[in-house]
Amino acid sequence: MRRARRTVLFGMALASANALAASPAELRVTGVIRPGACVPSFAADAEVNFGVIPSSAFKNKKRLALPAKQFRFSIACDVRTRVGVSPYDNQRHSADRNIGADLGEAEPAAPEDVFGLGSDLGHDLGGYEARFVPGTFTADGHDVDTISAAANGTSWIRRRGGQIRHGVVNAWAERGALTPAPIGNLSGMLRIRPVVNAIGEVKQDANLDGSLTLELHYL
Repeated sequence: MRRARRTVLFGMALASANALAASPAELRVTGVIRPGACVPSFAADAEVNFGVIPSSAFKNKKRLALPAKQFRFSIACDVRTRVGVSPYDNQRHSADRNIGADLGEAEPAAPEDVFGLGSDLGHDLGGYEARFVPGTFTADGHDVDTISAAANGTSWIRRRGGQIRHGVVNAWAERGALTPAPIGNLSGMLRIRPVVNAIGEVKQDANLDGSLTLELHYL
């Protein structure tokens, strides 16, 4: 009984003391921990223009390979971060995935390496491949290799030809390594090589309209 009573009295004493105390002043310490943000960018306003292609250039040809064009691709991060990119073909419905042998590359493009050039005048206009040009990439002043893995995968391989492929994430590693390196500023050349389908006699312009999005992945 005494123990029970003491317990009740102790609780009452605390309540009484709190009632007499001054209102507390609260100090809040706040902040946000945020991962580094990275921004990819293209030179040349992200547009590759092959100009006017005369229909006479297709004489006796089923397809016409156009000269490759290169432009600079960069990623800038506000802190050094492991990142990669994967492609999304905005004209995937129009891609002619049989152009690999017409590209003239030492390592022909596989069907999954081909992106669409759009459709016009009732025809799919062909396709193109895109590559990160080997030997041109540097990160924070050091040469790096392009490596790749299946999306959401962890098994990386060296992409010796630099192909940009559907369903694959490309990243960059220190020379000879197979682990994505944290980067602050990355820069190198991206090459586009299109093959245009012959569409027979044309009486008006047919417009190439390829569109490729490179999606950034934080690794």
